[in-house]
Amino acid sequence: MPEGPEILRAAERVARAVAGRVAATVRFGLPRLARLGVELLAPDTTPARVRAQLDLARFQRRTLAALLLDQGFLAGLGNYLRSEVLYVARLAPDMKLGTLTAAQKDALGRASLELTRQSYRTRGITNELERAARLKRAGLAFGRYRHHVFDREGEPCWACGMPIVRSLGAGRNVFACARCQPLGASASPAAPRRRSRRGAVP
Repeated sequence: MPEGPEILRAAERVARAVAGRVAATVRFGLPRLARLGVELLAPDTTPARVRAQLDLARFQRRTLAALLLDQGFLAGLGNYLRSEVLYVARLAPDMKLGTLTAAQKDALGRASLELTRQSYRTRGITNELERAARLKRAGLAFGRYRHHVFDREGEPCWACGMPIVRSLGAGRNVFACARCQPLGASASPAAPRRRSRRGAVP
């Protein structure tokens, strides 16, 4: 398994490749890639740069659930990271960016950058690393200990014990803890789904 320095070098290569594609896109007039937002895995992306993105006027009316899937906002976030970032930042998926306090935006920016990089380094673990290690030793499969909330509908929140809930955000499943990140009135409930239990919570 790659060690820390090797992983960071790989991240730098990915970031340089992305930067090269964006530059080429601008040069040759292909606008879609040129509109990529802040690249979270780029070595020179700072917390201040991510935080500044959260204050841009064009994003303020959008819900967090939709915004975090928009690569023109923060490039590198996907569906599972969306749920995890919102949980760590203690924000409900249906909140609009423009309604957040400065402290909430700070938390969102910090979680977006730190969790994306942690996930890259650990091959997809977004849970607290000490907790993940403990759950692994207890016999849970990788898919059951790697996340805080994603794909854990009905299972207890690691922090408070409340069942994780699933709703629809931007047409895709988003997972949250209703106690740690109270859901607003506009959240769309998802239809119940059948799933097998892939491991009990110790």
